Amino acid sequence: MTTKELLDNFFLKTPKKTFFWGLFLFETYLFLKPFKKSSFKVPIEHFDKAVHFGLFFVLTFVFLKAFENSSKAVVAVVFILYGFLIEVLQNILPFGRSFELLDLGLDTLGILTAVLIFKKEKQS
Repeated sequence: MTTKELLDNFFLKTPKKTFFWGLFLFETYLFLKPFKKSSFKVPIEHFDKAVHFGLFFVLTFVFLKAFENSSKAVVAVVFILYGFLIEVLQNILPFGRSFELLDLGLDTLGILTAVLIFKKEKQS
């Protein structure tokens, strides 16, 4: 496969693919940006855990819509590894963040939920 074919087929050939890559970069930034304590607190306990679930659900679902012929199992494994990498980087980088197994668990739950809903949607 030539570089042009790779770019055309995997990156920016359709608006869905372009949207996915923009979303991927934005979410990666959100997960890795320096953490600053804010005077504003969300009044919902463990709100950040719901955010992890939601962001990984949306990212996975958008990917599956953009790349419909992808293996769902491979997509799930790759995104789970991406979530693990994010947690490791949060622990290594000096931005006031840390590795949290619960975050990774909710990332995984969001990914698997997106895959299941996508498969069910395709069947109907």
